[in-house]
Amino acid sequence: MNILFVTPRLPLPADTGAKIRTLNLLKQVKSRGNRVILLSFIYTEDDSRYIKAFEDMGIKVLSVEGRDTIHFSTLAKAFLKRIPLTIAKYLNKNMAVTLRGAIVQYQIDVVHFDHLHLSQYAQFCKGVETIIDEHNVESTILKRYAQHQRNPLKRLLLKSEYRKMSVFEKKQCHSASRVLVVSHTDKSILEKICEDGLRIEVIPNGVDADYFHPPQTVHHSQEEDSIVFVGSLDWFPNSDAVSYFCSQILPYIWKKLPHTKFYIVGRNPPARIRNFAKCQSRIIVVGKAEDIRLYVAKAKVFVVPLRIGGGTRLKILEALAMKKCVVSTSVGAEGLKVKDAEHLLIADTALDFARKVVMLMSSKEARQKLTHQGRGLVAQVYDWKIIGGKLNEVYGGLMHASNQR
Repeated sequence: MNILFVTPRLPLPADTGAKIRTLNLLKQVKSRGNRVILLSFIYTEDDSRYIKAFEDMGIKVLSVEGRDTIHFSTLAKAFLKRIPLTIAKYLNKNMAVTLRGAIVQYQIDVVHFDHLHLSQYAQFCKGVETIIDEHNVESTILKRYAQHQRNPLKRLLLKSEYRKMSVFEKKQCHSASRVLVVSHTDKSILEKICEDGLRIEVIPNGVDADYFHPPQTVHHSQEEDSIVFVGSLDWFPNSDAVSYFCSQILPYIWKKLPHTKFYIVGRNPPARIRNFAKCQSRIIVVGKAEDIRLYVAKAKVFVVPLRIGGGTRLKILEALAMKKCVVSTSVGAEGLKVKDAEHLLIADTALDFARKVVMLMSSKEARQKLTHQGRGLVAQVYDWKIIGGKLNEVYGGLMHASNQR
């Protein structure tokens, strides 16, 4: 099959959960004998240097210059077309022209739109099967943003964006040949938003279980009395989670375990996160790390205190693969086939979260019980090889149905 992946940015470096998913699905689709073309926006000269890495994988890359910030023209497009700002940001005539040309030149069978935002170009895919990969149910993310926003003006704006996104999401998903979601939870949410007739397939997020293996001497890290959070800190749900943990959970933990360190690993930490470290030496803001395994390996507990979110957290799968204990909120663990007290611990109040972290920090036996179960789940359900096979079956099913028509 000839597959055209259309992405909002090149998925290298793979430094966000979205990029990790996209990169691994690309690799899996290519490994199964398909011809893969990657069409992506690029924003800087640094982006361009990753093109060769894809071509070395046998993936042809087509690029369109994009804008990485919201300009006045974006506001105008959003107003005139009555679409959300984050959708208008990716509206680009050159992308439409390049997409049409690629479909003809490479005899494309399936166009795979990576994220809902790119699905606005499906109108240029007449006669070709289209897939929308919903990394998150986007309207749900905006709804949760609004619920946690204290500024009345920002909350009003977010509610407006949420309503627009709901309309856009429903329209685009109904127009696609298939919609991919990362969990059965997201499938249920999307079915309620879009009502009847939606063709949804669950293609979970995954993990490279060979790369994220249990800590050995290769990591050069001795386990210490530390806790770790991993995630892109320029994504509001992650920065909100870290702020919540530092301000409301850590003080309880330090009452029982005063020497515990907290490592915050992730790109572009905002000022409010850096300020926690300035005020408290036990909080270490690492920023972007070349190898996050080094910090995960030496921590006794991996925390996911998310209050806002959608999709599923790759960070949890990576921690479980490394046989690390995870304490998460219900929102953080949403959509994964994990069970409380079997694979990880769930806590939805600051005090309960702190108590469970303290318990795990204090008991090697409790940690070992959780880590064995978690690694087994990841290996059996969430390895990218398993997930790649499921996606290839979706493509095959589309082609079979198309041929019968």
